Amino acid sequence: MQFQYACPNCHYPVDDGDTMCHHCGNLLVWGINPDNRPATAGREEKKSKQKGTDAWIAPLIGVVLVLCIGAAGIFMSLRLYEKPAQTLIADNNSVNGEKNYITPDTQPPVISNINVRKISENAVEISWLTNEEATTQVTWHIREGNTNVTSKKEALVLQHSEQLIGLKMDSTYYYRVISADKFNNESISEEASFRIGQEAGVAKIDVLSHNMTIEEQPSGTRTRIRGQIVNTGDFPVKIKDIQVLVNIKIPGKAGISEVQAELDPSPEIMGVGDTHKFVASVPNGTDPEYTISVKIISP
Repeated sequence: MQFQYACPNCHYPVDDGDTMCHHCGNLLVWGINPDNRPATAGREEKKSKQKGTDAWIAPLIGVVLVLCIGAAGIFMSLRLYEKPAQTLIADNNSVNGEKNYITPDTQPPVISNINVRKISENAVEISWLTNEEATTQVTWHIREGNTNVTSKKEALVLQHSEQLIGLKMDSTYYYRVISADKFNNESISEEASFRIGQEAGVAKIDVLSHNMTIEEQPSGTRTRIRGQIVNTGDFPVKIKDIQVLVNIKIPGKAGISEVQAELDPSPEIMGVGDTHKFVASVPNGTDPEYTISVKIISP
């Protein structure tokens, strides 16, 4: 087969021995190709162009991959550090078709300012306050009698009062007040007492002050709780009829212990407004949590 050569410039047919194109006048330089063919120069040019194209495609692909990996990393970081939403409880009530969400209350009401007021020879009114709206109820009994309970007032209020009627003359009654909030968290006060007698008013002893000391003794460490009580009632009370109780809870141990404080027997009677000291010994070398309550124990 005979090969036909062409001018690289105008592609006009030429012979392999021509040094100039007869059509366009282009000088024909055959180079150092083994077969002295101009067609080979065309193939080499194509290869050169292909190599140039490959040279910039590879870096471009690398840049695209780096950008994709970076974007994926940022997205995953945002998801990992995203804070979870607070769990809320949906209320059954709704406004404009949307549910109300409320955080449940787990704390019981705080009871304060308990007062007893005599309203007749055989009746008293007990009043108290709570720090949130709550129900109203009272339990009461004599020293060795049955416990009575008033009907619960379901109205949620801050100021509470309840009347106890039909009380026996010349008797001491023990009572507690009870309040529960709308989430049914209930508070019950410490037991207190009042006395119904021929004299007007009620008997009432309160804790005036108290503190705890840990003392080093030759026999070892001793823990004591000291304080004062005050007669805030309407008539004198005998010391032998007063009982001061210290409820203690030792950290790390289950249960609550009750310790009766000692009262100096002299003087024998606390007049209205008088104060009296008390002291209680608790487990040696401990630093317990404690509360103090006072009872009038005369029949």
